[in-house]
Amino acid sequence: MGSGLARMRAGAAIAGVSATALLMTALPANAATHGKLGDDKTWGNTITLDNGEDFRTVLMTLNLADSSSSLSVYCVDIEHSAKPVRMNERDWDDYPSDAGVTFNENREQINWILHNSYPRVGLDDLSGAVNASDDGDDLKHGKLSKKAAITATQAAIWSYSDDVALDPDASRHDVMATYNYLTGDANQGTAQPEASLDIHTDEVTGHAGELVGPVTITTNGEISNVDLELPDGVEIADAGGEVLDPAELTAGDEFYLDVPTSVGEGSAEISVDAAKTEVDIGRLFVAADYEENPAQSLIAASTGSTGSEHTATVSWGPAQQETTPPETPGSQTPSETPSQAPTETESAAPAPSSETNETVEQETEDLAYTGASVIAPALIGVGLLAAGGVAVFLVRRRQKA
Repeated sequence: MGSGLARMRAGAAIAGVSATALLMTALPANAATHGKLGDDKTWGNTITLDNGEDFRTVLMTLNLADSSSSLSVYCVDIEHSAKPVRMNERDWDDYPSDAGVTFNENREQINWILHNSYPRVGLDDLSGAVNASDDGDDLKHGKLSKKAAITATQAAIWSYSDDVALDPDASRHDVMATYNYLTGDANQGTAQPEASLDIHTDEVTGHAGELVGPVTITTNGEISNVDLELPDGVEIADAGGEVLDPAELTAGDEFYLDVPTSVGEGSAEISVDAAKTEVDIGRLFVAADYEENPAQSLIAASTGSTGSEHTATVSWGPAQQETTPPETPGSQTPSETPSQAPTETESAAPAPSSETNETVEQETEDLAYTGASVIAPALIGVGLLAAGGVAVFLVRRRQKA
């Protein structure tokens, strides 16, 4: 059994510290997969929105770092310009708060579009879906061009990410027909795909003196290296406290940080490398330094394979204080303490109610007397007083005679 279990405090009452422990967090800046925009672009048509603004549509290429692989990507942020900066893979929940105004409300609808339009779906199949749809007109010539497919797909994505709509009077027939299909009743949404590599630390709290965790590494590739920068005395362990070898961790394994009390408040860094991970359609890419230098956010419209790396910083709070009151000699637990009659210095039982008093008086009358009675002397005294009164009356009557 690991040394952590020997340090666990069984049965101690805990108080005097904040009830909220420090959260273990993964830093978005050290995302699993990243890349930069390439020079390859396939242009669509310029569209006119119902507010009169014009925008050029384009299917771009994101070259993945340390790989010959690339992704086709669309824009999910109409207000910012695309820039050749490092783009980090992020979960949908990490979408920039000041970017597309309706991305978070409609992200599953955006992902459905990506899975059911160009380039994920070929032009012939996409044309057939549009012609068979009840949400728009048939295509003018029965088949979409690549340019019309890209135009309609990007416009449909913007309608969900930025709450903008095409002007039907200023739009080409085939573009409008495809746009109506992609935003129509068939679009029931598609859930977010799993990250290519992630260190799960959601809702994990902890303090020194505990097994802090759990932490889970997930990847659709193969873990090639796990590197931990731990303070002296801190080890990784399973839920039972058994020490683990980082080199033996595989995808999906759950582990904890065994933090001795003596370490106190602190943090550790976990870095994971994985080979041949797959970036799926629908994964989000955001500029690494978006807060300082905003750039257009992108979303994957095709899959790609690459090596990935991810780093998470793990923090924990100071050891919790034990406040179990000291035991006095001969002290017993409540279940072991015998009942005792009150002593002369202790208060007796609560005063009985009037009903109880009546019961006591009745019981007293029924009891036999064991001492001298006061009734007989009282009767004798009454008799003597009566006799004296009679005597006085007779004497006065005799004197008058």
